[in-house]
Amino acid sequence: MTSTPMKKIFVGPTPVTLTEQALMEYFSHFGTIEAVELVDMSSLPPTSPNYPTSATNIFVCLHFYIITFSSAMTPVSFAELNKEWHLIGNHFVQVHPVELRPVVSNPRIGLQLNVARSIPRVSTVKSTTTGIKIVVTPVWFEEIKVTNPILYPPTITTSSSIELRRSFDTLATYRTIRDGQHNKHIDFVAEPFKPSVNSIETLIVVLDMLAQSNGMQTSFTNKPFNYEHSMYRAACGVVDLSTVPLLNVDGYGPLATATFNLKLNLSYEEVTSSEEKTSEFVISFVNDIAKKFECLPEYVRVFELARGSLIAKWGFTTTDQEYTQNLAKKFVEEAQKPFSVDLLVLSKTVPANYSIQWDQIP
Repeated sequence: MTSTPMKKIFVGPTPVTLTEQALMEYFSHFGTIEAVELVDMSSLPPTSPNYPTSATNIFVCLHFYIITFSSAMTPVSFAELNKEWHLIGNHFVQVHPVELRPVVSNPRIGLQLNVARSIPRVSTVKSTTTGIKIVVTPVWFEEIKVTNPILYPPTITTSSSIELRRSFDTLATYRTIRDGQHNKHIDFVAEPFKPSVNSIETLIVVLDMLAQSNGMQTSFTNKPFNYEHSMYRAACGVVDLSTVPLLNVDGYGPLATATFNLKLNLSYEEVTSSEEKTSEFVISFVNDIAKKFECLPEYVRVFELARGSLIAKWGFTTTDQEYTQNLAKKFVEEAQKPFSVDLLVLSKTVPANYSIQWDQIP
C-alpha cells in the first residue's frame, strides 16, 4: 500500500482540561508521533514584545499544539486526519496541516495569523437605543449572506420594515445558494414567490416563521452538519429543528443560559467607537472567560453592551445543565474579587456579588 510523507499539524486552541497525554493517545492512531510541542501564550507576560495585541491594546491569549508524525501514514488515516474538526473526549478541536498554514521558526511570533480562524467570530453588531446588540458565532459556522441587489415585489420596498422584508430576504439567500450565482440580481417580480403545499420556498418561509417565533434568525451554510452533534451546535447558538423544542422548556432546561450583567471599568464610547473595536473587545472577553474557567470559547455567549458605564450582558451555555450551573457558580465566586491582570479584559471587572439569571436564549 502506498504511503504519504511525514506530516506536521496545528491542533487547537485547546482547553486546559484536554491533556497532552489525551492528545497523544488520540493522534497515535494516525501514525507514530515524533514530537508534541505546546505553544502556550498564557505563559508570556503582557509586557512581552511577542505577546499578541490588538489595535485597542486588548490582549488575546491562545494556546495550541504542534504535532509531528515521524512515520508514514496510510491514505485512509491521512484522509481522516485531514478533517478539520476532531472530537477528542468531550471537546471539538480544530486541526490544520502546517503545509497549508506556514509558521515562522519561533511559534510565538505571528501566532495571531496562524490561529485567526480558531477564535470566535462576531457576526452581528447592531446599535440600539440601549446599547450594542451582539451575535457571536463559532468559527466553524460559515454563514452565507446575500450581498446581491434584491428587487422586491411591488408591495414591498427597501424602506419597508424589516418584518415585512424578512421572508423575502430569507428567500433571496436561498435562491443565491440554489442557483450558485452570487452576483445575480434576486428578482421577485420576474420570479415571484408562489406559496404552495409542495414548494420548497414555502417550507423555508414557514421554518423562518418558526425561527422568528423563538427569537432566532434563519441562516444558511454550505457545510453539512451531523445530527449527533446537534446539542453541541445548539449550545454554541446554532440551532436546528431537532433542538428548537429544547428552548421551550420551563425552568433551567438542558440548554438554559446562565446570564450575567457584568460591570467593567472601561469606556463604552471607546469600546464601541467602531465595529472593529467592538469585535476585538468581544473576542478578547470570550477568550479571557474561556481561559479562566477552562471551557470552550463557543460556550461563552455575549449578547449586549449597555450604554453608560460599560455593562456586558453575557452568559454560559453548554450541552450539560450541571456543567453550566457549576461554571456559573464558579464565576460568581471568582467575580467577588479582582481577576488577574493577565486577563486584560476580564481584569477590568468591577468586583461584586453578581446574580445568575437563567434564560432560554437561542
